[in-house]
Amino acid sequence: MKHTPAIIISAALIVAAGLCWFTIPGKPTAEQLYQQYMQLSPCERVEAKPDLLARAARAGYIPAIQQMTREACALITDHPQKILQEQEYAYWLKIAADKGDPESQYRLFDFADENQTHQERLDYLVKAAEQNHGTALMELGALYAGQDNEYGLQQDKEKAMACYHRAAAVNNADALQLLYLLDKKGIVPLPAGQQAEDVYKRYVQASIKAGESPQEEENFSKTDHRGFMNRYYPQEQNNN
Repeated sequence: MKHTPAIIISAALIVAAGLCWFTIPGKPTAEQLYQQYMQLSPCERVEAKPDLLARAARAGYIPAIQQMTREACALITDHPQKILQEQEYAYWLKIAADKGDPESQYRLFDFADENQTHQERLDYLVKAAEQNHGTALMELGALYAGQDNEYGLQQDKEKAMACYHRAAAVNNADALQLLYLLDKKGIVPLPAGQQAEDVYKRYVQASIKAGESPQEEENFSKTDHRGFMNRYYPQEQNNN
């Protein structure tokens, strides 16, 4: 029992070390860095951006990467540094796109970065469409529907319609409007079991959710839809 004090002291040191291990805070996670940044005022964010938002983005946290792209996009003006600002935007946009974010994949296609080939842009569009990004599906459908496009896609209206139906399934307002018009004008009927009136109601709901003003159903026949129709379902002679 002569070693009892030594044992007690050793045990106390072990317990103290354990308590220190639990109480000493570790490095903040990427999510925590992002949350700290988003809680700051606009002025505070200017100085904190490198230490908080940029660190979170470089750690691969998607919301932080998306915020970096939004802030970079907001800086794109007619300022002499416009080219640098566009490069910053494209840089973060590509990181988010390569992480699998469908919105960034579509925006990278739409941005038309001069450093990208047409095939690279198309690949990003297809990736976004594969994740059922509504706008990407509409754009891909338009490429399939057109006779000529710079991406080398052969005209295939069946593939175009498949894209539009998938976009409608995620309540894309343009897709719902297009399907309604194609059916009402007798160009492409709706699939069995679908009613034009129901498609129109979904179009109205989707438009309102997107912050847009839907056309009233009774005014559809009075509205010139040729530009809209020719973009998504061109015909040799379309007078509707």
